[in-house]
This record gives sequence, C-alpha cells and structure tokens, in this order.
Amino acid sequence: PYGDAFVQFSIDKDKLLGIFNPPKITPAPDEDLEIERAFDNPMGAVRLSDLMKGGRTLAIAVDDVTRPTPCASILPPIMSRAEKAGIRRADIKIIAALGSHRRMTDGELRERCGPEIFDGYEVLNHGYDDPSELKPLQTRKIPIWMNRHFLEADLKIGIGYVVPHCNAGWSGGSKIVLPGLSGAETVTKMHLHGVNEVGSILGRTENPIRALMDYCAEKVGLNAVFNVVLKDRSIVKAFYGHHVKVLRAGVREARAAYGSRVPRKADITISTAYPFDKYDFWQADRAVASADMTTRKGG
Repeated sequence: PYGDAFVQFSIDKDKLLGIFNPPKITPAPDEDLEIERAFDNPMGAVRLSDLMKGGRTLAIAVDDVTRPTPCASILPPIMSRAEKAGIRRADIKIIAALGSHRRMTDGELRERCGPEIFDGYEVLNHGYDDPSELKPLQTRKIPIWMNRHFLEADLKIGIGYVVPHCNAGWSGGSKIVLPGLSGAETVTKMHLHGVNEVGSILGRTENPIRALMDYCAEKVGLNAVFNVVLKDRSIVKAFYGHHVKVLRAGVREARAAYGSRVPRKADITISTAYPFDKYDFWQADRAVASADMTTRKGG
C-alpha cells in the first residue's frame, strides 16, 4: 500500500526473507465501555471526577490529524465529568498539540473533536512558532517554551495513542506536551538531545528523548493522560492516569499489537510508512527507522 494505491514488484522466492506485518489482534468489543473502564481505573492518578474538583479551568491537549486517535469518542466522557464538577464550558479549552506540524483546518478540528464538542467549546491550534502563544518555564535541563493556554490552566489533560515512534521510542504519554505543545526552540533542543544515539530509538521505552519529555511534563504540571492502543483505527485497550504509568502499560499492549519478529537482518529491506504517508512527507521517517532495524550493516 502506498497512499491511496499500491506499488507492485516481483522478487525471486529464493531471495525473499519474508513479508512481515503486525499480528492480528481483536479490538475491544465495545469501545465506549473500554473508554469508561479506563477512566474508572486510573493508573497512578486520582479518578478524573475527583481531579475535576481541584480546579476551575481545564485544558485538554489532543494529538493532531496525523494520528488516528478517536478523540471524538474520548472527549465527551471528559466533558460530562467536567460539567458535573461545575467547570463551565467557557473555562475549558481544547488544544490541537501539533508540535511543529501544520495547523489543522476547521474541518479537520471539527471531525477530530466531533461536531458537538467543536461547536460547544473553544478549540485551538497550537502555535509553536507564535511567541504570543507561548510562555517560558525556567529549568536547568532545557529552555521550555510552552503553550500558554495549557500552562495557565488549573487542570491539564492529554489525549493520545501508543505506537512505535522513531524519535521518541513510542508515542503517547508525555509526548503530548513535548513536542506537542512546545515552542520551536524547545522542539529543536529535544530533537538534538538524541542525535548521539547509535541506531534507531524506535520501540525503545527508555531513551534520552523520552526522559526529556517526562521531565518537561512534570515541570508543566501535566495532571493525567488518556492513551489508547489501536488496531486498524479500533481501540484494543485504553489507559488513563499518570503519563509514565500509562505509557508503560500501553507499550506492553502495543508490543503485541505492532511487533513482528524477523529471523535475521536482510541485505535489502523494502518498508512502508502506510497509512501515515497520506499526511505529510515527514511521516516517511517511520519507514526509514524500521528498515534501519532490519537491514544489515552495509545493506
């Protein structure tokens, strides 16, 4: 698969090491029940309904159009709990955590959040290169420029999904904050932080970039995240709670959903970034990073 079409070619059978795809995984039988189950079983954090009692303003960061996270299904239960806790709609902001990706269109934001949420709440694009949209945080490790709407909120929640990622090891967890809601200088420093690593970070839970992301999330005051593991855009498992615990639990589930064992490294690897190749050229590095892991040195 390549974009909306296919690329076809032939390989002699005696030269083919194999065709490797993620295993078949059965999604959750009821996605709404799985979402509620996750909210009712927090990991290293208080229940969302109790968290809502601790503040008047709420910021919710959602990942962008390059991710298949079903935000339109996850946001309503959050809003319902916020309403019961007495948080006004005018005090809730939903922010598309773009990192340095392009701004989402109103149509994309509407589809991502769902029409009722988009029409009933303030929905914003993060402006990573707009100084008026950023506020600094003083730290010893990295200059943190953060989305001011998120930083100024009493309560801060992130929504994302867990999948192998070539720069962070895995998406999800604290990645919604760095690079998701960070300014240009902070994003650049983050990427430079991992340049001395040899080989691909893809699939590595412990790595220097993830450590920096977790550090940033703590400094910003990220209260909780809601992450899902997906298979063909369907929820396999959902997790809610502290960003570190949620990510670790998500990775255990995601390894079974996305992992594929290759018997040995190949001379030549043909790898695809599908379906992410539909979004922008940056997503090509997904294919490069996985091919780096499966190709012999000099191959």
